[in-house]
Amino acid sequence: RKYPDVIKILEPQVFRFRDNFSFYYLLGMSCLYQGDFGGSFSYLRRAVDLRENDVNSLLGIAAIYLKRGDTGSALRIWLDIAEIDPQNPYAERGLNYLRKTDNPDEMSGLVSTDKLLRFLPQPKKTFRPKPAFVIIAAALVLTAAAAAIPQSRAAILSLMPDNLLFTDKSERRPEIPRVELDARKDFVNLAGSSIYILTEKEVEKKLSKAEDYLYEYRDNMARRELNMILLSNASEYVKDRARLLSAYVKAPELADFKDNFSYDEVSASPRLYDGCYVLWKGRAANLEEGSEQISFDFLAGYHQQQNLDGIVPAFFKFAIKVVADQPMELLAKLIVGDDGSFSLEGLAIHRLR
Repeated sequence: RKYPDVIKILEPQVFRFRDNFSFYYLLGMSCLYQGDFGGSFSYLRRAVDLRENDVNSLLGIAAIYLKRGDTGSALRIWLDIAEIDPQNPYAERGLNYLRKTDNPDEMSGLVSTDKLLRFLPQPKKTFRPKPAFVIIAAALVLTAAAAAIPQSRAAILSLMPDNLLFTDKSERRPEIPRVELDARKDFVNLAGSSIYILTEKEVEKKLSKAEDYLYEYRDNMARRELNMILLSNASEYVKDRARLLSAYVKAPELADFKDNFSYDEVSASPRLYDGCYVLWKGRAANLEEGSEQISFDFLAGYHQQQNLDGIVPAFFKFAIKVVADQPMELLAKLIVGDDGSFSLEGLAIHRLR
């Protein structure tokens, strides 16, 4: 509930997190609770652009429309929310409010900020539990928050210990299919040549490990395990299942990126890291800005102008400010060519001081 502090911390970082949904949602809702309806509207609209049909962001926008007296727009959004989440109590409350109001079109500015809170999900109040109840209380709060705040579900559940509330890891990410191998099928192909030679037991273990990584939100590690299977002597039967799991690997965000791979690791075995993500320090050189993308040479490891790990072609497919010869951290996806060369498809930049 320290909304001024949240705003103070986040607003200077708008450029850094320009494509981060959670950033705009937190900033927009903090502005809303502080009564900055103009700023809140801008930030929440950006959040909806990044994650269409996010119910909590839409609730915030509907509340702002109500405050402005634009009851038609508020009504439209609450009806949209009712289609997305028919049991949503806040949308239902808003619709009932308009239904009971005699002349809603004359309400401009009459809805107090305190009354707006009735139409918004509220953060829980903090308390000091007794030590004996800390673990149980933490589990209950995390579960309640995951249910009440949809966009935080993945982040919250990823923090919970494996043995707390979850008997099956797959419950964390139900969209990921369970992949079980049929023991009657061949797991390896003895014909031909492969980069990696694995036994049937190793193939089975690596596929299971990749699945576990996905359930643990360690998508980068999962991608590497799946790549090894695809580059190995595993049978097409197993590789088809590896490709199925690969479709669920998600791009990371700069704020919570983990499981990084070094330049030396990637350059030693580029194909093993195809489609993985890296966060490397360096500088940009030979910058070219075109109509469809920004391209440059990334000087990996040269951020302090002391050691140069290597020069990697890099590009962004969207507009972003890249300053040549300034130290930066580049979050990017590795793109590996048929000849084993690799480039970086940029996702975000963090400028270093």
